[in-house]
Amino acid sequence: MVAALPLVAESHHDEPRFLLQGVPWWTYVALRDALDDHAGLRLTYLEGKLELMSPSTLHADAKTIVARLLEVWAMERRLDLRGFGSATFRREAKQRGLEPDECYKLGKLEEDAVPDIASR
Repeated sequence: MVAALPLVAESHHDEPRFLLQGVPWWTYVALRDALDDHAGLRLTYLEGKLELMSPSTLHADAKTIVARLLEVWAMERRLDLRGFGSATFRREAKQRGLEPDECYKLGKLEEDAVPDIASR
């Protein structure tokens, strides 16, 4: 059985969040695929818990500042930092799905790589 818990925004700067519990993996995948046209909607899945969230402008501003700081920090230290933006990452075996605001991989890019750093 799927249980829904609305996570109410406390101010106009907060983004509305909605949490579903008891969601099977196949339902998460079907929802994500069906909602691909809704770029502003973020889904996060962890072992049967599915969170739906639409980022606010304040959230977007903060994530951009953090991304810029991280990129400058990596450049100053000559680190090989690869940016993936807000790509979707799914791991059925681990029952996890992530749509970060920004994410990065350190070092050599491998096939089927997952980010080392992800912000949400």
